[in-house]
Amino acid sequence: MRYYIVFLQTIDAAGASQYQQAHFEYQSSLRLQGVIFAHGRLTDGWGGVAVYRAGSEADVRLYVEEDPFVRNGIRSYEIHEWDMKLAPDVSVGAREEGTK
Repeated sequence: MRYYIVFLQTIDAAGASQYQQAHFEYQSSLRLQGVIFAHGRLTDGWGGVAVYRAGSEADVRLYVEEDPFVRNGIRSYEIHEWDMKLAPDVSVGAREEGTK
């Protein structure tokens, strides 16, 4: 499995509220399936970031293009493969409180 960082830039903030719940549910379902390793909004309002686990960039693109924010022109996206390195005290299998 490879890791990919997806930057999701908000391009239509006014329209975001209409699709907010669907976007959240979609990304949460992918996280619970193990497709998304981590995701969340950027606190400066720029948009959000998601880290995907997938076999290829093409696989990630298929998931991202089904995101309600992307499908409806609320956010644009960039996909970058990530050669992730972890600190020695961090485990990929670990779950932090509040991530359910």
